[in-house]
Amino acid sequence: MLLKKYGIMKIHMAALLIMGCIPLSARTISPAVLLEAGKNEYPLGTHVDYLEDRDERFLIGDITAGGNELPIMHSTKENINLGFSSSAWWFRFTVKNLDHDNGRWLLELGYPHHDYVEFYVPNGKGGYSLKIAGDQRPFVMREVQNRNFLFNLDIPRNRSMTLYMRIKTESSVQVPLRLWEPVRFAEMVNSEQYGLGLYYGIMLVMILYNLFLFFGIREKTYILYVAYITVLTLAQMSLNGLAFEYLWPNWPWWTNKSVLLSLFGSIFFLTLFGRAYLDSRTHVPRLDKLMIALAAASFLGMVMSFTAPYSVGVKFVAILASLLIIASPIAAFFCWRKKVPSAQYYLIAFMFLLFGVMCIGMRNLGLPPTGFITTYSIQIGSALQAVLLSLGLADRFNILNKEKLLARKEMLVSHLTEKDRIKDEMNKDLENAHQNTKIDMMMAGNIQKTLFPMDPPRTDEWDTAFLFHPMAGVSGDFYDFYQQEGQLHGVVLLDVSGHGVASGLITMIARTVFHRLFYKMRKQNLNDVIVSADQTLIAEIGRIDNYITGIMLRFEGDMVEYVNAAHPHMYLRRGRSLNVHTINKKAGDFRGHLLGLEVMDKTYERLRFRMERNDTLLLYTDCLSEAYSAAHDEQYGETRIIDALGNAPAGTASEILDHIMEDFFTFTGDRSLNDDLTVILIQRKI
Repeated sequence: MLLKKYGIMKIHMAALLIMGCIPLSARTISPAVLLEAGKNEYPLGTHVDYLEDRDERFLIGDITAGGNELPIMHSTKENINLGFSSSAWWFRFTVKNLDHDNGRWLLELGYPHHDYVEFYVPNGKGGYSLKIAGDQRPFVMREVQNRNFLFNLDIPRNRSMTLYMRIKTESSVQVPLRLWEPVRFAEMVNSEQYGLGLYYGIMLVMILYNLFLFFGIREKTYILYVAYITVLTLAQMSLNGLAFEYLWPNWPWWTNKSVLLSLFGSIFFLTLFGRAYLDSRTHVPRLDKLMIALAAASFLGMVMSFTAPYSVGVKFVAILASLLIIASPIAAFFCWRKKVPSAQYYLIAFMFLLFGVMCIGMRNLGLPPTGFITTYSIQIGSALQAVLLSLGLADRFNILNKEKLLARKEMLVSHLTEKDRIKDEMNKDLENAHQNTKIDMMMAGNIQKTLFPMDPPRTDEWDTAFLFHPMAGVSGDFYDFYQQEGQLHGVVLLDVSGHGVASGLITMIARTVFHRLFYKMRKQNLNDVIVSADQTLIAEIGRIDNYITGIMLRFEGDMVEYVNAAHPHMYLRRGRSLNVHTINKKAGDFRGHLLGLEVMDKTYERLRFRMERNDTLLLYTDCLSEAYSAAHDEQYGETRIIDALGNAPAGTASEILDHIMEDFFTFTGDRSLNDDLTVILIQRKI
């Protein structure tokens, strides 16, 4: 039956071959793709046979049984591009695994806009298994979740298989097929995501940056620019397949419509932006009428997106975009000649967009081969355009501001003498205020010092020493020793962010809160004391910009209970070995959240450990580790702290602390400290 039907066609095609009118005969069979060791990526374009099914009458059985009787053509291009077509298309290729150890492969169809894709794989029983995809089917139906169409293939060593694919789509029939080893594909996707992430990052920055400028400046060109870049970004996500993957994976009916709607919307807002940016109504009135017509036509196109066929909409978009990209640079050129502010930015920006649109337009018509530049030309051009237009907006705004400033210059000059007189008076007032502030700071510092322990407590069990070195008169560091009846029950060390009076006031409030709760909650765990103190601080201080880090200790005989709220680690030196250890849990970091901030899940862990005779604890605020040397701008760091503690000779707490601080101040030299410094050393005596 098929032989009779296509016999005349074979004779005719052979004659055409002899005359050189077609490249390959219908009998030509494309060479198989040979999988060889050491190679993990295979473009399939030149290994593919294809058949146009105008009437959509062929089934897989017809294709496999028809053999050479069908008018099958052989692809000679790496990336197959057949332009727009209402036909269904069949594609065939053979893969043979010669000696590649890996039998698992991924087949990629790298064009995400095909409506219906059917992939037929031999099932080992003489038939074929069907795998379906396409942007007119829910995204979840894809075998591999990716913006492009991916299919798993198992091709054992020394085996071959012939594979078939059927495509029916309203979009351009582009078939960039590629076979990937899974690891190599993952590496490629990783690199691709960096590129797309960079592009969408640029567009997002442009949107947010200019949106903030609009809220500050209230200039309508900025909101039109933001609308254009936003819609253009959605258009690019639709064109790349990312919108279907991430924004509306369960709405296949919306996929093609979203592409058209966002493309028409881009033209609409770009036209309005260009009119406002160039003030075309004033400077190029004739072209302004064309731009108004383009805006109206693009708005009509947005409505048509819901009713018109996709292929018609794409062609209409191409016509409007071509007119806009011709009219806008011409208008920008004439405006530049008339010295309209920043018209040159607009002109250059459109040159980049013109390049991108021309590349993708010709690609969709099947003229140039599909490659990286043609595939991502719109992203490249639109990103450069977005940056240049943003620069142009800033330059335009600056020029307009300069003109306003020049108009006011003479008025300002006339008031300079009066301003100088006022300035002198203000300087005197500021000097007086500064002196008063210094006096107030000294008084506040003296008051604060009276609230802090002046001498370290010494008991039969514990020997303590500390250094308190405020950067200014009032310190943001706070320490306290809790002792009763000759017994040391606990220690607290807090560091309030910032410096000056505000931080000092917080330390005074914190002292009262921690002191009261330490004794009130003696029978509760120490981490519960920290939580209660944090809640009380937030209630009493309210919402401010300062936060607090800190350490709290509780002593019960030779046992130490320890809680840390985002503070630098505490170190323990064993008296027998002089080895220094960081007090932390075995896995992870047990330190809790900052104090004084409202956090939804704020919990704290506690540690308990035993101390023996001559064991020593070192607590400090971050100034000790973050101070810089005078010579090399190198921080003192935790390593030097550990070394200084470990190298200190055996002795009293005061002697060990003196050794550490001598090493520290030798390191910093004459350089001033940029933060408050508090160091506490606690030694077990028995």
